[in-house]
Amino acid sequence: MMEWLGWLFAVLAIAAAAYAWRQLAAERSRANEQLCARMEAENRLDALQSDLAACAGHVDPAEARADLAAQFAAPLATVRGRLDEVGDGFVDYREQVRRFDAAVQYCLQPVELIFGADKAGLDQLVSHVEGARRALFEARAALLAHRLHGGTPDLGAAALAELEARLAEPPGGN
Repeated sequence: MMEWLGWLFAVLAIAAAAYAWRQLAAERSRANEQLCARMEAENRLDALQSDLAACAGHVDPAEARADLAAQFAAPLATVRGRLDEVGDGFVDYREQVRRFDAAVQYCLQPVELIFGADKAGLDQLVSHVEGARRALFEARAALLAHRLHGGTPDLGAAALAELEARLAEPPGGN
């Protein structure tokens, strides 16, 4: 009986670790996608600035900057609204992740109870494992149900702020 419980717990611990590893890999993938999108946006901005510099003799820089600012005003407002909306969800999502981590840590505690356990200790172990499973599955269900879990949109807040700063620069400044 004791050996069976040990194997059961080992399988549960491995499954929890595998799930956490998969989540980490997915988060790293999303971070890499966001980095690539930011780099692409910066490259496009640099290309536009070089085109603007090439046309500087033909067009008034202040007028070109005003035209660019007008063209970017609506998309920037949309992105800013999206950032505010998504930012509100991150607080809740971080709390869900913290609860999930706490449930995983709670699941790992019975390892200390297995060695040298008597009948009362085994009953306590079974009770602990049942509570841990319930807490883990509730936290996991809440995490999976969160709206940000399906895929975090490319926020690019730093790139957006940099773009706004570059558009606000006086003509001739870099």
